[in-house]
Amino acid sequence: MNVQAPKNPFLPRSIRRVFVVFLLLMLATQFLLPYSIKYYYLESAGHYVMGERLTKGFELLHQELPSALAYIQKHRSDYDCNVIVLGDSVVYGNAVSAEETIPAYLELDLKNLLPGKKVRVWNLAIPGSKPGDIYCMLRRIEPLRPDAVVLDFNIISYSRHDSPNPVAFNWLYLDDGLPPDAMRVIEKYQPRSTADLFAEFVDKNWPPYHYREFLNALFFKGHPRTQLEQAFNNLLQQSNQMPAAQGTTDKAALRDSVAYMYDAYPIDPQTNNGYGMSAAILQYLKEKSVPTVVFLTDQNADILGNLLTNSVYLQKVQVIDRLLRESGLSYRNFTGQIPLNEFADNVHLNPEGNRLVAGQLAASLAPQLRGGGGQ
Repeated sequence: MNVQAPKNPFLPRSIRRVFVVFLLLMLATQFLLPYSIKYYYLESAGHYVMGERLTKGFELLHQELPSALAYIQKHRSDYDCNVIVLGDSVVYGNAVSAEETIPAYLELDLKNLLPGKKVRVWNLAIPGSKPGDIYCMLRRIEPLRPDAVVLDFNIISYSRHDSPNPVAFNWLYLDDGLPPDAMRVIEKYQPRSTADLFAEFVDKNWPPYHYREFLNALFFKGHPRTQLEQAFNNLLQQSNQMPAAQGTTDKAALRDSVAYMYDAYPIDPQTNNGYGMSAAILQYLKEKSVPTVVFLTDQNADILGNLLTNSVYLQKVQVIDRLLRESGLSYRNFTGQIPLNEFADNVHLNPEGNRLVAGQLAASLAPQLRGGGGQ
């Protein structure tokens, strides 16, 4: 008498069953995941509170941004003046607390200059942003109808390293909601390789890939690779192989680590994609006729030395200064205007530097807002 071994319920009975199960799972993710994510955003927007600035983690930011925009939309009527500040880590406040940033001080100054008006300054800066990222954010805040916009331009965005691809975070244009004319601008200045185009095709047509940052943030609170790298760095610091303060106090070491941002690479307005995206930003702002202040950030001459005095760098500054000045928008050039003791590193400012910049921005913006509401 033969005794049959008990069947393992976890083993597939046929390749056909494996295929059918796989197909069902694919169909479920294809059609159910977008609705689930949409429901999550709607549900989270109901209890989301926009703080002084966005979260710094890029995966978490991708998860948070729709709720932040929905929150501003819901609460914009609570204020007489809604000012949105866009930019990179200089505006975000890379080396300071949320209450010591340029937008935070700008709100305080505008309240003093506009007595009787309820003013809210929303810090929507994203660290690492290039001109293309700022353009995408400008187009994404259209439904918010801000009463004023403030944004910064940083000379390091036009380096050989940054300019060829002026969008750092492609989900800003891959996510739904960007107007078709905005996409045409992005496609003009953001060249993509065949691999990038294939990845974007998959991103557009397969929800699990499109929501990879969201799922990482939701389940892992950030990308697992980032967590692993952080754990490894912490281990090295604890074993004194990599002191936490290394590179932060040595000016020469810091200069060497950021020198690639200031390379001898002149700006050709006809071929520099960062310049082209910057021009698109200015053109959009002029067409919208929203009260606006744009400014060019300063760089720390004490750390950077001759990286800022060579003819190529000076040409860059002249070209971008001319572009911003001829835009017809209210413009502040802070090049060489920030005291050296008000820098935190090569480009980011300490609280005193942020307060100085905010004061001048407020002086330029307040007269534009005294006439009353925005759009």
